[in-house]
Amino acid sequence: MATVAVKNLTKKYGNHTVLDHINLEIPEGSLVSLLGPSGCGKTTTLRLIAGFEKPETGDIFIDGVRVNDIHVNKRNIGMVFQSYALFPHMTVKENISYGLEQRKLSKSEIESKVAEVLKLVKLEGYESRKPKQLSGGQQQRVALARALVIQPKILLLDECLSALDKKLRVEMQVELRRILEASQITALFVTHDQEEALTLSDYIVVMQEGTIAQMGKPFEIYEKPKNRFVAGFLGKANFFAGEVTETHEKSVSLKTDGEQVILSTNMTKQKGEKAVYGIRPEKIRLHGEVPSSPHLSGIIRFITYAGNITTYTLDCCNKQILVEEQNSYAVSKFELGSRVYLNWDAEHCLLMEDEV
Repeated sequence: MATVAVKNLTKKYGNHTVLDHINLEIPEGSLVSLLGPSGCGKTTTLRLIAGFEKPETGDIFIDGVRVNDIHVNKRNIGMVFQSYALFPHMTVKENISYGLEQRKLSKSEIESKVAEVLKLVKLEGYESRKPKQLSGGQQQRVALARALVIQPKILLLDECLSALDKKLRVEMQVELRRILEASQITALFVTHDQEEALTLSDYIVVMQEGTIAQMGKPFEIYEKPKNRFVAGFLGKANFFAGEVTETHEKSVSLKTDGEQVILSTNMTKQKGEKAVYGIRPEKIRLHGEVPSSPHLSGIIRFITYAGNITTYTLDCCNKQILVEEQNSYAVSKFELGSRVYLNWDAEHCLLMEDEV
């Protein structure tokens, strides 16, 4: 296991800044996901750590050692690519043992290490098969085994599950987590899939236009996003912007689009200040009748059934609001076009750091 740190890392392609002075620390033995939209700098960060690219400024440390000037094949890094990059003419065993052969290990050492890693990825008995004779999930595990067998200090994974269908991808998320925990290796995982990042990660780094928007544990990032970008990228969120009109013992009131809303326990905003608050769709409660507690009203415009949840799209506060409910009824208990009333617990509505 090893720690990884990047300090003031900047990367440019021509006049375009891909990474802008990012700072990142990856604890020993943890799995950290770089999450963000295409072009935000995720893969570039991975390639810089691996040594495939050189930064304009900044330093990269692996286990406290600055590696900027150390060649890629001397950094002892394992990497799994999106395409897996298996040698099609080689068997599973030959693919896995390739890196060990390049390191001039003895035949007995190679046999032992390959057998050990095949057991880890649950591919015993597949040694003589070629990649084309394997399923997508099996190919992914071969690529993972090839990266792990050299006992790298860190493992870099570049959207390595994205080529799989949804069902298999979900299964492989669990398998990947099991394998990495068993190998006790420090790993950095690039993905644009929010669910994947939440499932796999010890920590998530949300990236935006070459900067780090927020880093934290999955629960922290989801439940306490700093701004609208993080809240909107990692899951769904509704936003209310306006002026704080009242402060109460445990909450504040925000006036937005003519509506008075009891919003949040966050008291950093004072009366008269502008503010933006966010509320997740699953945190909102819907009522068919006027509730006694503070509430808003809206008209249901769309109802989307998705098996485990139903999503309601409402016209509310001169905008569209999403509400998600766990399905406990065979059909929706509300009808299109009906007026409903919505409220939430104040602690679930969060202050965003965005300017109004």
